[in-house]
Amino acid sequence: MLPIKYIALHHTAALNTLTPQLYAVDRYHREKWNMLSKRGWYVAYNYFCDVDGTRTQTRTVGEETIAQISHNCDVYERCDTISYCMAGDFRYQKPTTAQERDFQAFVAEIRIQYPAVRVVGHRQLQEGRTCPELPESYIEQFNKKKELDSEDAIKKEKIQELQSRLDTLRAMVAKLFAVIKSRT
Repeated sequence: MLPIKYIALHHTAALNTLTPQLYAVDRYHREKWNMLSKRGWYVAYNYFCDVDGTRTQTRTVGEETIAQISHNCDVYERCDTISYCMAGDFRYQKPTTAQERDFQAFVAEIRIQYPAVRVVGHRQLQEGRTCPELPESYIEQFNKKKELDSEDAIKKEKIQELQSRLDTLRAMVAKLFAVIKSRT
């Protein structure tokens, strides 16, 4: 499994009145970098969420992205970041309700496989960036939820471990009764 540590949040820096943005971003990234993904997109992020909340996976997790130079996946085994981009210019507007719902669902989905993953802004991974132009408190809200989810995951893991031990003990007791019954 990849050592995923971060979900890096991005924005397109184009007002969300321009909709949909996915195809425009794909054309722009093709012209700028011309790096086709395994999924057939030029979009430089793993996931793209348009204004209406539609999420498109444009690169596989672990595939090289252009989004974070210092945290990109140029070597598959060291890939530690999943890039998620929302359409919009968050210097002037906030994410739409549909985008926020999708991002919450996305973070929950990723945490099933990577429970300790942290949500960060692009700017936290690469110097000289301001993206996604949202307050730290907006980004941190997803990590506070993560801490609660991590505690729940630890509890579930302990319960599963105890259940496994109980099942082993039950099997041993059943074998012991079978031995006793065969001797009588």
